[in-house]
Amino acid sequence: MSPQQLPATKPSRFASKRDKYVCTTVYIAVPIVLALLAWNWGAWRWWYASLNDRAESFAKIATSSKDAEPTVPPDGPFILGKAAVIEILFPSSIAPPELHPIHRKLPSEIRAGIPDDVKTVIWIKQIIRSVGTYGRQSQYTGSRHVWTVSIIHLSEPPKLIARESFSGGSPARSIRRDDNAKVLDMKGSEPTQEVLEYILSLPRKTAA
Repeated sequence: MSPQQLPATKPSRFASKRDKYVCTTVYIAVPIVLALLAWNWGAWRWWYASLNDRAESFAKIATSSKDAEPTVPPDGPFILGKAAVIEILFPSSIAPPELHPIHRKLPSEIRAGIPDDVKTVIWIKQIIRSVGTYGRQSQYTGSRHVWTVSIIHLSEPPKLIARESFSGGSPARSIRRDDNAKVLDMKGSEPTQEVLEYILSLPRKTAA
């Protein structure tokens, strides 16, 4: 005995209208979202490039106080307004001054977006210091990253208010090689997290 055949059901008008509404919404919304993402990416690249172009002028201000002793405020160091984090490699012939990657990790309330926002320059001076040698003939050198962080308020005149040094991790105790038996770079880790935590620990005051 064959099973009873059920009559075919027609799609409801409500389902049809709902599907049409969803398709229309997606058709309109997707291009808008993509356009906003593209605009934000373009705007971000513009302000980052604009701020990065000023890194050299910020570096000149920072290095002018390299031999000075910090004038620490009575309540301790703080971030004035918004900050730009710049790096200067030594010797300077390695690369021109530029924004340090830590700058992108700062929260928006203290991260400068355009040059006019900058009221504090955080200068990270990076040095790679030899701490030992490897090999029978000491032909390989192990080294450690040492970062000196200077906090400069862009007042008149600019004022160095703090300077702290941070050492990265120690290099490996023995020579490491890749799959092709090539000796790997014998440097310890960078003190990125320690420096970021130090910056975030500083109180912030708004510029007058």
